[in-house]
Amino acid sequence: EKFHIIGTDAGEWLIHLTPIEKIYKVPKAKSPDYIPELKRIIQQEKIDLLHPQPDVEVEVIVKNLNKLSVKTLLPKESIIDILCDKYLTYKFFKERGIPVPETRKYDPEALKEIAEEFGWPVWIRARKGAGARLSLPVNSVEEAEHWVRLWVLRGAVTTDDIIVQEYIPGKDAAWDSLWYNGKLVASFSRERLEYIYPHLSPSGLTGTPAVARVFIDDKLTKICMEAIRTLDPTASGFYCFDIKYKDNKPYITEINPRPHTTLGLWCYAGIKALGYNANYNLPYVYIKLGLEEADDIEFVGPDMFPDGVTLIRHIDSGAVLLLPDGKKRRIL
Repeated sequence: EKFHIIGTDAGEWLIHLTPIEKIYKVPKAKSPDYIPELKRIIQQEKIDLLHPQPDVEVEVIVKNLNKLSVKTLLPKESIIDILCDKYLTYKFFKERGIPVPETRKYDPEALKEIAEEFGWPVWIRARKGAGARLSLPVNSVEEAEHWVRLWVLRGAVTTDDIIVQEYIPGKDAAWDSLWYNGKLVASFSRERLEYIYPHLSPSGLTGTPAVARVFIDDKLTKICMEAIRTLDPTASGFYCFDIKYKDNKPYITEINPRPHTTLGLWCYAGIKALGYNANYNLPYVYIKLGLEEADDIEFVGPDMFPDGVTLIRHIDSGAVLLLPDGKKRRIL
């Protein structure tokens, strides 16, 4: 099936790496020129479906959809306001009894309060952004103050942009899902075993895993499905969770209103190495749903990949799938 794919990027160099048919250099999403330029491209190229990937673009586009004559499969603006702010995410789910780490807006007293209840270290992070932005486990008020003051001094944030959370040292997981009109299309969960270049980040987290392994946990699936149905009973689009485990119980640390970085690669691996059909190709299913051309699509539901499958990848190294029986399949 033939698709005409047009891309955009705000950077100067990476646009030369893309294999798609045409790509436009655009202003950054927060620029006042971003939406007008996007509108021009949509009209010029006769775009039918628009997919933004970075969180900042998702947020800006959702808030300006009335200016763009194009189909999307994105959350409502009220949902975006919650999901793009980790403190509002905490408040929303805490008030509804869905497990989330205890969280406060940053100040030294809030830090002490979290430490007294849960012990050190305490987790510091930015309210907005991806890739574990400004995250750091701290072991004292003094350490936290130095960390926050550094980024305030550099003009990256104000203290209002920082939150304090209980530190949860257990399993680091993700639950990726696609929804359509309130129905779960497909989902899978995986444990992040190792990050790309973890030594380059003070927190050890760099946002995207080098090694991840599928696992099946009915508790996790139930909590995540409940979270989405609480957010929006008519949810459509991708909702991808970051999860930490404490005492064998999953806690939601954030929900991204777009696919995780490796979702497309997992689906490619499912088709190439596991012999799955097009219903497991979630980028394709997403496009067909967004175009309202999905009559032949079957929803595969939760746990779309088998327990124990491990994906290993790294920069300039391709990707390998390790199967539970010990066999290895190179997929890139």
